[in-house]
Amino acid sequence: MHLDDPVDQDASHSLRDLGLVLHVLVLGLIVHFSSHEVFHNISGEFSYILRILSIILITLVNSLVQMHLAPSLEFFIDTLQLLVEPFSFILFFYFVQFFFAFFHVLHS
Repeated sequence: MHLDDPVDQDASHSLRDLGLVLHVLVLGLIVHFSSHEVFHNISGEFSYILRILSIILITLVNSLVQMHLAPSLEFFIDTLQLLVEPFSFILFFYFVQFFFAFFHVLHS
C-alpha cells in the first residue's frame, strides 16, 4: 500500500481504512476527554499546593510578627496600664457617662 496513491485506487481496503478512521476518532475522543480529566486533576493538585503554601506563609508572617512586634506591643500595653491605673475609676466614670449619653442619643 502506497500512501501517495489516491484512496479510490485501492477499493479493497476501504473497510480497513474505515476501521482505521473510526479507531483514530475513538482514540481522539478518549485523548480529548482524558486530557480534560488530567487538566482537572492537575488544577486540583495546584490549588491544594496553593492552599498549603498560603498556610505556610500565614504561619511564617504570624511568627515574624510575634517575634518582632509582640515585645514592643507588650511594652506599650504595660506602659499604658501604668499610666491609666491611677485614673481607672475616673476613666470608668467617663466611660459610663459616654455610654449613657450615646444610648440616649441612639434612642431619641
